[in-house]
Amino acid sequence: MARKKFEQLNLQDAFLFSAALEDPETCRLILELFLGYPINNITVHAEHSILLTSDFKSVRLDIYASDKIKVGYNLVALGDETQKIFFSTKGNNPEDISEELAAFLEYVENSTDQCAAKTQSETVHKIHNKIKELKKNREMGVKYMLLDELIKSAEKEAAAESLAKGLAEGKIKEQSRYSRLILLLADDGKNDQIVKAASDVHLLESLYQEYGL
Repeated sequence: MARKKFEQLNLQDAFLFSAALEDPETCRLILELFLGYPINNITVHAEHSILLTSDFKSVRLDIYASDKIKVGYNLVALGDETQKIFFSTKGNNPEDISEELAAFLEYVENSTDQCAAKTQSETVHKIHNKIKELKKNREMGVKYMLLDELIKSAEKEAAAESLAKGLAEGKIKEQSRYSRLILLLADDGKNDQIVKAASDVHLLESLYQEYGL
């Protein structure tokens, strides 16, 4: 299946979300929505490390932010000593969060003009304007294309390795099957069949069936 173009991504796509968080203002706005209180100016530290899942369906870029009073916010990987708060765009308890956060979580799944227009939240509108600017950034678009090529290359390599492994395993299995047939034929004194089967595929298959191999 063809992957989305950069301008078609939603915030739920890890690349766009991480790219958006590299902008301090966008990062601050999103953190304030999640935490429910205002934050001082944010300094963003992007690790720029790309981590792919084993099935190549997602990508992770670590983002760490800190404010003026040195409070750290790790937006991807949280350590054991960190309080963890999880939000899901698929949640079914909207009464537990603010209308503004609920509107943002909906926007995360559908980062379009139409979705942004559905809410009166100024914060969501500001985030949306930032996302629209980001999607026009040619340099970021090129980075996404390079990442897409990396993933495609990794997928091809994984498929090739899987095929080679399958062929090797199949060859070993077939060799073992053929060796067992030869031993059985030898035990039965059918040495002539051993010679004939070596050059007669139909006879070989017939003997496999006869001996239950």
